[in-house]
Amino acid sequence: MEEFLSDLLKKFNEMDDGLEEAFRQIKEKRYEDGILDDGYIGSVSYGICFCKKTCIVGLMK
Repeated sequence: MEEFLSDLLKKFNEMDDGLEEAFRQIKEKRYEDGILDDGYIGSVSYGICFCKKTCIVGLMK
């Protein structure tokens, strides 16, 4: 059981790193700029990281 939890925690930490990478990509590629240029007042950016049958979603602040 301990090994399972350890593997699960490792997988989650790796996915969390992937989520941070998604946020960096959103900022670097300036995806929000295109939306704002189209006349929208604001936007909400989400990062999504998949690993096999699991995913995590984060809201970029």
